[in-house]
Amino acid sequence: MRSSRTACRLVLGLLIALRNPARADTPSTQVKPPRKDLTDLSLLELAEVEVTSVSKRPEKVSNAAAAVFVISGDDIRRSGARTLPEALRLAPGLQVARINANQWAVGIRGFASRLSRSLLVLVDGRSVYSPLFGGTYWEVQDTVLEDIDRIEVIRGPGGAIWGSNAVAGVINIITKSARQTPGTYAKAGGGTEERLFGSARYGFSLGEAAARVYGKYVERGPQLHLAGEAPYDAWHLTEGGFRTDVAAGAKTALTLTGDVYSGHLGQRVTYGLYTPPYAVTDFRQAHVSGGNLLARGTHELADGGTLEAQAYWDRTTRSEANFSEARSTFDVEVRHLARLPLQQELVWGLGYRVSTGRGQGVETVVFDPESKRDSIFNVFFQDQLPLVRSRLVLVAGAKLEHNDYSGWEVQPNLRLLFTPRATQTVWAAVSRAVRTPTRVDEDLSLTVLASPNGPTFLRLQGSRDFVAEAVLAYELGWRGQLSPRFWVDVAAFYDRHSHLLSLEPGPPFTERGFTIAPLVESNRVAAKAWGAEVSAEAAIGSAWRLRAAYSFLRLDVHPLPGSRDVFAAGTEGASPRHQVSLLSSWNLPAGVELDAWLRYVGALPSQSVPSYTTADLRIGWKPHRVVELALVGQNLFQPSHAEFGAPAARVTIRRGVFGEVALRW
Repeated sequence: MRSSRTACRLVLGLLIALRNPARADTPSTQVKPPRKDLTDLSLLELAEVEVTSVSKRPEKVSNAAAAVFVISGDDIRRSGARTLPEALRLAPGLQVARINANQWAVGIRGFASRLSRSLLVLVDGRSVYSPLFGGTYWEVQDTVLEDIDRIEVIRGPGGAIWGSNAVAGVINIITKSARQTPGTYAKAGGGTEERLFGSARYGFSLGEAAARVYGKYVERGPQLHLAGEAPYDAWHLTEGGFRTDVAAGAKTALTLTGDVYSGHLGQRVTYGLYTPPYAVTDFRQAHVSGGNLLARGTHELADGGTLEAQAYWDRTTRSEANFSEARSTFDVEVRHLARLPLQQELVWGLGYRVSTGRGQGVETVVFDPESKRDSIFNVFFQDQLPLVRSRLVLVAGAKLEHNDYSGWEVQPNLRLLFTPRATQTVWAAVSRAVRTPTRVDEDLSLTVLASPNGPTFLRLQGSRDFVAEAVLAYELGWRGQLSPRFWVDVAAFYDRHSHLLSLEPGPPFTERGFTIAPLVESNRVAAKAWGAEVSAEAAIGSAWRLRAAYSFLRLDVHPLPGSRDVFAAGTEGASPRHQVSLLSSWNLPAGVELDAWLRYVGALPSQSVPSYTTADLRIGWKPHRVVELALVGQNLFQPSHAEFGAPAARVTIRRGVFGEVALRW
């Protein structure tokens, strides 16, 4: 702990010392002025904001044939969020539940879980989806939040563009160009739960290049635990990195980014043993570390199209009480946007990914083989064809992908966009996406104590017969500006999920003198999900903005005939039926900002988690152009409340307060 703090102080001190006042005062024609922040835009301008995650090409939010929502960097700042999962609560249709101090369950349109399975998460186009467990470790997805330009959230399948595991949706975290972050930025703060945090960034220009370096440290305290249980989930993380953007001529741009991180996460892990006492609950800090490098080049073609190539390398290590893994991933992709006659746009490309992981566990946690190399090859296309004077547009595409588990997978989509007038859009979509099997589904053997009599063990057993989970999704949406000060976005959906994970009891057998009752992974569960999401934004005068969101979800999960799975009901009852969010942002005189965020989340019946209403409050003040102060209160309506998890091991989330000071020059 002390060494991490010392390293953080050294990094922050070095970054601030790098500041060169003479360079900062020199007018720079090579650094573009920062883009106007989204919170300063009118509602009409907000509809014109470009997103890239829907079709891997720039398009206006108002013209996107998908349920897409944009969270701006300033939205994050004014919400008081200190982590990416907290910031995601700003988007409608997302379930974000905190399990304990360092774990979250995130889901779109149901199926929230610790690892956010079936949800593809990217950072600047780099996938952070783990091929081992098939999900995202949210606690290590971190960066300087002020460096985030926007988060594009797509609710609904994105497999035709992004490939496997974009079943429920896509979350693309896009950071600012180095040209948007010149000068020095530093922030520090602390409080009751956010005990200590600090970050620093320095941006500069070198000829045609712009670059920045950053460092960050955070230390968080534990949440509220059961009576008599040690508060185990405190954690800390140190991170640093860089970004460089180069203009290689008028039509070519290059980007190079890199990050490293290291930290310790408090955990409670229960695992089985084949010797007395046959089960152990271990309170231990897990060590996590990793690093990545990404390079991307974009070239504008003579016909107005673009050619882009991207490659990244990612290394992660994780050591927990019962299991550890080291993984290296290399990914390369090339894509081409062709602008054809009649305003037709064709995006196509191909990619290859190889990921090698080596894991070791205790005697009851076994991956066979211990080390494995997985590879994925894909080719995709998406064609956009205007049908009626650009007011009716047909979008058709598909991704053909080969993986080492389920072989070839096809993920098509068909979308229709109708623009009856400049301020209104109607869209409809039919799409298919899959979650491919992982090592957990095929290679894992996990044994836990079922009864001390005998004793008897349960064994979760992977299967080579496990196939890809799939969804066929139908979506319909409308968005429009009803007046210069009022914007509404509505999306409805009906999803049919097939080949979902089931755990089928097998015949008991004897091993090592013990009785083993196996639960074999299979695909004998189906589900239907339907619902709607509504978001609205209103500008009340020039200084007050209100944003509201409501989502409704019905999830029906059921085993197929002949299945003996008993866990489907637990999945069905782990998603709230209703969620409401109301965010008020008010700019007061003398540089004061007042932000209030009210949230209601429905009950989770299968976990006996009651519904709750809570609120966050932020007061910010800019006494000088280089200084910003803020005081934030979180979860203010009650001392603590439950958000996710079984009652026997539940951790409740505390009310918290923290203050921060930011300097920018």
